[in-house]
Amino acid sequence: MQLLTARFQHGKLYILLAILCAGVGIRGWQTTESLWLDELHTGWTVAGTWSDVSDRAAAGNQTPCYFWFIWIWTRVFGHSELALRLPSLLAGVTLIAMVFWVLSRWTTCSWSPALCALLVALDPHLVFFSQEARPYALVQLIGLLQLLCFIRLSEGPTKPGVRAAFVATTLAGFYLHYTSLLLLSGELFVWATVLRPVSSAGSAETTKPSNRLVANGYQRRELLLDGLVILIGVLPACPHLWEILQRRSNWAAFIGQPGPLGMVHLLSLDVYLVLPFIGWILSRLIFRRQAEPSHQTAILLCWFTAPLLLVWSLNWLDILRLFHRRYLIAISTGPVLVCGIWLARFTRRAQKLAMAGLLALALQQGGMGRQWLIDGRFLADRNQDWRGAVAHLNREARTTTDSPQSVLIGSGLIEASALPNGGQQLVDYCLLPVTGPYRLTASYRLSPLSNQPDQPLSVQQTEVILAKRSYWALLNARPQSVRTRIAQWQVQWKRQGWKIATARKRFGSLTLLRIDLYPQAIASLPGVPSTAPRNRRSQGREAHSTSAATGSPTVEDQQTSTNIATFRVDRLTGFPLQTNASLPSFAILGHPDPRKEVCDGRTATHAGTRWL
Repeated sequence: MQLLTARFQHGKLYILLAILCAGVGIRGWQTTESLWLDELHTGWTVAGTWSDVSDRAAAGNQTPCYFWFIWIWTRVFGHSELALRLPSLLAGVTLIAMVFWVLSRWTTCSWSPALCALLVALDPHLVFFSQEARPYALVQLIGLLQLLCFIRLSEGPTKPGVRAAFVATTLAGFYLHYTSLLLLSGELFVWATVLRPVSSAGSAETTKPSNRLVANGYQRRELLLDGLVILIGVLPACPHLWEILQRRSNWAAFIGQPGPLGMVHLLSLDVYLVLPFIGWILSRLIFRRQAEPSHQTAILLCWFTAPLLLVWSLNWLDILRLFHRRYLIAISTGPVLVCGIWLARFTRRAQKLAMAGLLALALQQGGMGRQWLIDGRFLADRNQDWRGAVAHLNREARTTTDSPQSVLIGSGLIEASALPNGGQQLVDYCLLPVTGPYRLTASYRLSPLSNQPDQPLSVQQTEVILAKRSYWALLNARPQSVRTRIAQWQVQWKRQGWKIATARKRFGSLTLLRIDLYPQAIASLPGVPSTAPRNRRSQGREAHSTSAATGSPTVEDQQTSTNIATFRVDRLTGFPLQTNASLPSFAILGHPDPRKEVCDGRTATHAGTRWL
């Protein structure tokens, strides 16, 4: 018997190791991809000195504790994509092992812990957070540890070490991410509705009739004392929390108003709860299998349902927009654990069918297999190649003599909506994609753009751009927003006497634009009539004054009998003119590209492109 038990234990260990290897492989597949915007905030925060960490974390509405840890981590392991993501990857793999261990203790089924651990290893949302240089994977792990401490307290009698661990994990989760405090709402709800109060002796009130399911060893006095300690621990963060609340309207940019079914999809409850519950009911009806009592199920259901309903209600009432997966990430393991407990109650035959169906549904719903067949990636959520875009711009600065010196950065950060207002701190924050791990060369003049695509360029931006008559724009925006922004620039530059030519290059979902400015046709230039002028000297003075006001190139007064106007140029001269008997002609020599540019009054040709 002991030999069979030993073989069984070894078999479980081998299964766990295989699942962990699968989890590591899937999570490690895309860890060397370019950091995306939120991760770049992490890289930018830890790229400075120790004293910079707190202010830079606060600029992104984050607590500094995680970033202090990453700051130390990067001094040892470097600032590469893998190094920044490695703590999250380790936390995600540890979470797989924790789910397996917890269900092995709560159930007697050998297959249920393995299946749920495999679901955690393959769940696309959990995989994503395990690949992200953000605190969410650590919050998941700390949230599970905090739940285990609470369940241990409810089983009583309480021990000082368990209470200290409960308080410590609560504060640790809070200072990793403020929304982790939502766990307390679920636990208070469980304590008030599910747990049956008992006396300090442990038996006085257990004989009283009660609808509550579980005898509670966590006394009211102990709960109040631990709550007071947690409150004192939270107080230092209250000023920062208040500042964040003042900016809560920004979250409406990416958090909408979901319906009731949004709660189902947010935590994949259709996979982890609905189908297992239906299967459990059918198993009881068909096979007459009696349900085994489990206080963990009742606690778990209330534990993650209460925060979910609370956040959905606050979102629906438009009080606080928090209905997003990453803000409820601490409770994400709850549905998986409930699924494992229900699966353990199935008959052996029903278990195999349910496990196969759940695994297939999880893979199909996440789209991991389909995505891998398309482009060799398991997840398509992260597709911002900032690394490639910055490398391209740096290469252009080194190898191309006519590369624009001005780069406009449309980061896509919600805080960028406040531009062009705000101080230098906001400007630095909105430039973080190109000043952190991926850094543009010092020769570039950087300027942030607002999230509003129809907002015109500022006076300062236009002055810098006109020095080279070209500029770069690196935009993290949808194609429609990019088109709207280009159209706005066309209108703005046309008013100043310029036409623009655009060339674009895609880096994942990012768009890199090169904008070149050309003078409009001479007939449309201010101060230069389309027919022969009455007085050439007065014409020259008029054109000069207009160009000074608009920033357009100066039109020289030509003391010749032909109607030819030549634009003054810094480096390039001597290009032949293409004359036309009926139309005035001029040479466009202002563009830095040393190639022939000719205009006949109707159209202009430059570098093989026809400009209207």
